[in-house]
Amino acid sequence: MRQMQGGGVDIRSYSIATVIQNAFEIRPYQLLGAPEWVKTEPYDIQARTDGEGKVTSNQRQAMMQALLADRFQLKVHEEARETAVYEMVVKKGGPKLKQSVGNEPFSFRSVRGHYTVSNHPLKALAANLSNWTGRPVIDKTGLSGNFNIELTWEVDEASPGTSQGPAIAAAIQDQLGLKLEPAKRPMKVLVIDRIERPSEN
Repeated sequence: MRQMQGGGVDIRSYSIATVIQNAFEIRPYQLLGAPEWVKTEPYDIQARTDGEGKVTSNQRQAMMQALLADRFQLKVHEEARETAVYEMVVKKGGPKLKQSVGNEPFSFRSVRGHYTVSNHPLKALAANLSNWTGRPVIDKTGLSGNFNIELTWEVDEASPGTSQGPAIAAAIQDQLGLKLEPAKRPMKVLVIDRIERPSEN
């Protein structure tokens, strides 16, 4: 998804679920009630604004929300629901983390099954783990400061769409001395009330 000259957006081969997540600034686990085609069918979408120059993030989200309502008949509502989460805590025996020192540069690299960062807070690690485990991860370690982290885990290549939670949970225990503990917390979710495939132009 890229911003076009003049403030529009150009979407190529994205699922509508991904477009909705960007339009409403939510994560995948916060979107409920989506039919399977919303998650799997790719779409190309171009949206333009009448003005000139780059639009703000809020303006772009409003534009995408309006497009989804017009072309896909999208109707949604927000709720606070009890949601399954992971709380990231320090494992018995203490953490196995290397704290950043001095003016180390920030760096980030994430490829399938491998995550390497320097000068990174654990809150950011938790946010990234949320993408791979399929549920929110909340930093409850109580550890402050920034860290250099390298994490490697086994990925099921035969089922790329499945949650990597179990493999990651084992990896962070062995490699980082941290633990993901299942818990329940109220969280804002976006519930789809209506959505339809667009008619052919």
